[in-house]
Amino acid sequence: MESFADLDRCLGSVPGAVVTQLARVDVGRGREELFRNQLPALLTELSNRARVASEQVQTQVSDIQDVTRIALASTKAGQTAAESVVIQMAQTHMVHMRIRESAEQANTLAAQIALGIDQQQMASAQVLETLRAFAHSVQEMANGSTRVTAATTRLSALSAELDAEQHATIELETQPDRRLAVTQV
Repeated sequence: MESFADLDRCLGSVPGAVVTQLARVDVGRGREELFRNQLPALLTELSNRARVASEQVQTQVSDIQDVTRIALASTKAGQTAAESVVIQMAQTHMVHMRIRESAEQANTLAAQIALGIDQQQMASAQVLETLRAFAHSVQEMANGSTRVTAATTRLSALSAELDAEQHATIELETQPDRRLAVTQV
């Protein structure tokens, strides 16, 4: 059920000049021909105002449609750009995952290299220890060779002395007169 009880609320936002002209229109009490007969100038003025207002509304609607088309085109371009960004983000994510995998592999290889270096250092230390033991053995052998050489020289000298004595003894036995001479001396 509609009522005119809220007439102030409905017409409160309408400008006063328009309300005054609407009051004059009300004189026709809904009959157009009565209104044309009584207030033709007012009807023409209202018709002109309605035409101008209609043109303004059509211009505003056209502007709104243009802005809506532009907004739609921008939205589509934005959506395309957003899809491109999503694709690029997925590609970037994949690249980051590959970089992470590469870093993990490099870390694993570095650990293996460090382990290999440790093993090489241990092997080098063992080789060095073995070389030192070998050098010590060679030194011992050289010292032993020196002692053997000294002993050989001494034995050689003793052998020469023994040979000389044996030779002298043989000569003495073959010459009996000399033996006496040698013994007397």
